[in-house]
Amino acid sequence: MEEQSRGFRGTLVGVSLPDIIQLLCTSTTENLKIKVKSDSKEGIICISSGQIVHAQTLAGEGESAFYEILSWPEGEFIVVPTELEMIGKISIHKPWQQLILEAARLKDENHLKQRSEPDKIPAYCEKCEKRFLIPSEKIPIGKKARLRCPNCQNMIEVSRDEEVQDSFEVEIERWKRDETTPEDFFLDGREGVLVCSSDEESIQKLLSILSQEDYNIKVAKTGREAFRYLREGYFQTVVLDETIGRTESHEHSILLYYIQKLPMNIRRRFFLCLLSSSLKTRDKWAAFRLGADLIVNKNSLELIDELLHYSLSHKRRFYAPFLEELQILRAS
Repeated sequence: MEEQSRGFRGTLVGVSLPDIIQLLCTSTTENLKIKVKSDSKEGIICISSGQIVHAQTLAGEGESAFYEILSWPEGEFIVVPTELEMIGKISIHKPWQQLILEAARLKDENHLKQRSEPDKIPAYCEKCEKRFLIPSEKIPIGKKARLRCPNCQNMIEVSRDEEVQDSFEVEIERWKRDETTPEDFFLDGREGVLVCSSDEESIQKLLSILSQEDYNIKVAKTGREAFRYLREGYFQTVVLDETIGRTESHEHSILLYYIQKLPMNIRRRFFLCLLSSSLKTRDKWAAFRLGADLIVNKNSLELIDELLHYSLSHKRRFYAPFLEELQILRAS
């Protein structure tokens, strides 16, 4: 995140744009303009006195433009103060909470639609210069395949990108195939807290602090074990050490990557507290960037109980309408 003289900028990789909008609407009465760019697409969202008043893309303006911008998976954004008269026409009149809920509903619908359609991988034949799509199930993650071009019958080699996320996907697929379910799950009504850490000192400190509350606490010491617990969905709070799930070849956590990629209707069911050795406690912008709800530095673990109480109550008040809307959608 780079500080600007008249605002700030950042990327939307692992960052929730709705959360940024929530923060801006609730923390300032300034007139602001958010400029968002994703690949070749560009758009703006204008905020005045804590409300969204205008949105615009190349395809249009108003609510439809706002929903289009929030559907973009990643990109870059710049937030700058602006004069009210520079915002232009007022094209949106609904409360910002309602707009974000509707954007989440539309995004979930689109996600389900995409899940129901087979994934395709683009391929290119150098001989006849034709492009075509191949069903992804023919090319397993992390593998290469030799196929004939449907146009000229030339043999071509097709593979998935060998980027960091692909190696993460390979490991996650391995974890998914491990169908072993932890035997000590609980269903006694108390709030479940999952502590994910391989640092024994941190684990003991957390257990000492959290056991004073009426929590049902489970500890996962490996990324695979934490993944199995998360898949069962019994936890309202997850305390994740940034080092768990790291591999020798990558400095980033596979487990955190998995959580960042969860659909919003699943991700919003639990509160994520990230433990870090380098980031500051309650660093909001780092939390946005990493997809966490709260960051606690390991040197401040004694404050975690108080911080969780405050942050959890704030999140529950804000997302109560969103969760109620999801219940209505599932029932309809």
